Amino acid sequence: LGARSCQGGVLRRLTGSRGGGRPPGIRPGELTNAIKGCTDAGGLIELMKTHGQSFNAIHVGAAWGSLARMRGAGGRGAEGVVVQRLQVLTKAKTPDLGARQVTNIVHSIAKMHSRGRTGADDELAGKLLSRALATARDFNPQDVANLIWALAKMGTKADARLLESMQGRATAMAGDFT
Repeated sequence: LGARSCQGGVLRRLTGSRGGGRPPGIRPGELTNAIKGCTDAGGLIELMKTHGQSFNAIHVGAAWGSLARMRGAGGRGAEGVVVQRLQVLTKAKTPDLGARQVTNIVHSIAKMHSRGRTGADDELAGKLLSRALATARDFNPQDVANLIWALAKMGTKADARLLESMQGRATAMAGDFT
């Protein structure tokens, strides 16, 4: 299941060659690569079961991105499990999310939404938008564009302060948009 759906060799090293135990010193980069290499929800479930406690803000963002790229791989039931676990992880990691992670997660959820898939509950959406406002000064042009696109795609009415912050960032970086 997981070994074939998340870059087999990397996942085997992360989970131990016999599928059990956790080898010492798992490198965050290896975990990120395994997450990005997942091709179905079952693989993400396996990684979250085994290494969810090691997920940092980057891993959470990578997991949402991987899930958004999947097109029904693993079935709706497996995807629902991943969404539930990611919601819990994301809520716990929200204070650690930087501008890039916030926009990547919101963008991924919007991609899922545009395909009729469920991503964020209201509580998570609120936390992400609050975190976007808190990190607005760190947004680069791509972050601004991704966040505004995602809000429009989901039909989300954002707080006026967030929109004003994004407008301010866009104005300040107008020369940087290419």
